[in-house]
Amino acid sequence: MSNKFEAILFLGFIVLFLLGFIFAIIYIIVKSINSNSKLKQIAAKFDWYYYKSDKIHSERLKHLLTKLESTLYKTRSGLTQSISQILNGHYNSIEFWFSYYNAKSTRHIAGKGYDQNLSIYILPRVNAGSEMFLLHRTKMLKALPVEQILKKIGGTLEVPENPEVDWLLTSDKTALSHMALTSSQYHEIHNDFQHMYGIYLLDGIVVYMFQNYRAPKDIVKYLDYVYRINSIINP
Repeated sequence: MSNKFEAILFLGFIVLFLLGFIFAIIYIIVKSINSNSKLKQIAAKFDWYYYKSDKIHSERLKHLLTKLESTLYKTRSGLTQSISQILNGHYNSIEFWFSYYNAKSTRHIAGKGYDQNLSIYILPRVNAGSEMFLLHRTKMLKALPVEQILKKIGGTLEVPENPEVDWLLTSDKTALSHMALTSSQYHEIHNDFQHMYGIYLLDGIVVYMFQNYRAPKDIVKYLDYVYRINSIINP
């Protein structure tokens, strides 16, 4: 292979790489614009408020970020949190805030970087009670010693005493038992909770979390899951 041909081939690879990079940037921009437009349409349809960024006055959103930094993500160094594409309004009988949430860190306990995207719904907490995190216990989590790992870093997340609820991990078994949920109610919760990542009951708010940024067209569908669970655990 001649030097001239090698040079042309190398230049071709460079051009293809640059074109791919440019098209990727354009795709991300177009996708973001479409997402913004669709969220605005949903907000207009249901008479909700729409905010593109977190530069708004919301004590609930600020409280959530502060709490997540001091609890779930306290072992992450260099943590940055951001919320975007925010909706606020009423659905059936509940008021809610919705946003896309991202947590990023340079290092965590395993020595690697961390990046998590969630779609979150924040509702007012009706009755005062203990702060508690509920995590959906997937098949993968059942196979891993999650409880033992968390104890080593100073956290607690345990399987409830009730064998019917082995699909759930909780940070406070006593607080969960005080909710006095029936087998029928647990069954109702499980049907919707299996679509979620977790639920965080905090002082004044309840946060419903879904993995990844959900498509705008699915926001109302997931809000139905939230509404049904909320009617049971936060009546």
